[in-house]
Amino acid sequence: MRQFIYSILFVLFSFSAFGQSIMLLNPTEKHRYHSEINRLDSNYFPSMYSLQNRELTAIEKDTMQDKKNIHFCTKPLFELGAAYDLSDKQFHYRSALGLSSIISWNKIKAGIDYSYHLSTLPNFLYSFQNHRLIPSQSIPKAIGNKAYSFHQLRFFLHYQATDFFSVESGYGKHFIGDGYRSLLLSDNAANYPYLKLETQIFKKLRYTNLYARLSDVGNPDDNNRYSNNKKYFASHYLSWNATKRLRFSFFETVVWSSHDSTGGRNFEWYYLNPVVFYRPVEFALGSPDNMLMGLNLSYHCGNKSLFYTQYLIDEFYLNEIRADISHLLHPNDSTINHGAWVNKQAFQLGFKSYQFLGIENSFFRSEFNLIRPYTYSHRRTEINYTHHHQSLAHPWNSNIYEFIMEFAYYKERWSVENRFIYALIGTDKDSTTHVGQNILLPSWESSINNTAAVNYYGNTIGQGSQQHLLYNKICFNYLLSPKHSLNLSAGYIYRKQSSRESSMKSNYFFLRLSTGISDWFANR
Repeated sequence: MRQFIYSILFVLFSFSAFGQSIMLLNPTEKHRYHSEINRLDSNYFPSMYSLQNRELTAIEKDTMQDKKNIHFCTKPLFELGAAYDLSDKQFHYRSALGLSSIISWNKIKAGIDYSYHLSTLPNFLYSFQNHRLIPSQSIPKAIGNKAYSFHQLRFFLHYQATDFFSVESGYGKHFIGDGYRSLLLSDNAANYPYLKLETQIFKKLRYTNLYARLSDVGNPDDNNRYSNNKKYFASHYLSWNATKRLRFSFFETVVWSSHDSTGGRNFEWYYLNPVVFYRPVEFALGSPDNMLMGLNLSYHCGNKSLFYTQYLIDEFYLNEIRADISHLLHPNDSTINHGAWVNKQAFQLGFKSYQFLGIENSFFRSEFNLIRPYTYSHRRTEINYTHHHQSLAHPWNSNIYEFIMEFAYYKERWSVENRFIYALIGTDKDSTTHVGQNILLPSWESSINNTAAVNYYGNTIGQGSQQHLLYNKICFNYLLSPKHSLNLSAGYIYRKQSSRESSMKSNYFFLRLSTGISDWFANR
């Protein structure tokens, strides 16, 4: 309680000291921005964008001061929130304070934001507490039994070399796709250092190269110390606006460790080639790394409405796919071996509209996600598709079915948002099983480091201890000060996760005052 009182005084003092607005968008501005870029007549590319840069660009012309071709703006970040969980009769709080700055001069643009957070975690984030982690953030410092403090730092330096080529370096995260989730690359994990090259090819093609350094932190020891081994990934992303309605993208990425059986390896310079396919390079290196490929597709069926889909391939064996199809056609034929674990794929299908049923200022989304067991995992745990112990794609890893529905309405300063999620997640019953949800474990047909071996056949989505997750969040927002982007939110989260072995329920009421601090556990 003492830390909570201190955080209130700290934040209130700092808020009174800074009389400026922030650069990130409030709920109404976000809806207006995304509604415009998703218009049928826009030439927007569903590209691999940096989260700290995508929305700043949309409003910087209105907020930045112009002095001799130098645009500069500095604004505060602020959050103060309280919540009460009726299920366990626990009081929770969240507080944050920070500063965000951006400057541009001719072809150069740079931005930085920093915030310090002091918060307690609700009980439904118990798995993160067990790993001593904060969702989507770096490793925190524990304060007592429930409270955590952590720092969030993001920055970027962008250089528009020509009209068709740009370079960006920074410390942040990225997101690919049109969905609420991304099965290719999402903002689920913590920030990381990166280098991004973006090339405009004619009018309808855009090619993006992304190189980043990640951390394989492992599990904490008894003194709460992490190993923090380095690993890297390199990605290619090609976006093609094929027609006015159809947009198609191809994605590939490779993850490798800074060390292997021969010792230190560090950055693999072969992967710097901006145009080569990674699979031949990986094969030439002896196939020691983890490679993934994917497709992203969207089709506009109206002015502000579109269908979208993603398909990710971690591993693909055509003969085993044929066996699965044969099993579906002949389910009673016991001679067909099906459900091979080596077929690791994920699929997404969704629809969203920024003018649903003709209602102005409305938003609707319906989305389905499917991820087969063991997807994103690897035999060598140091090159699984994770960063700081968290997936680079879906927050619940793999071995899941998920359905999401969202509806929102925006009117002047008011807005209401509702999100419903149902998921079926197959988890390990104990340490002697590995059913494909925990991608931090090694996946192989024999035991590695005393972990459970994988069954080659007979694998299905949701296998293991089936966790049924129901989640609904309703939030009412009121923009107290458009000039300062000061937003007041009040809402309720219902969350129930149940299986045959256990059940946990939360009835979470919250009140939040903020300017530009993201709701970092909103999708859990």
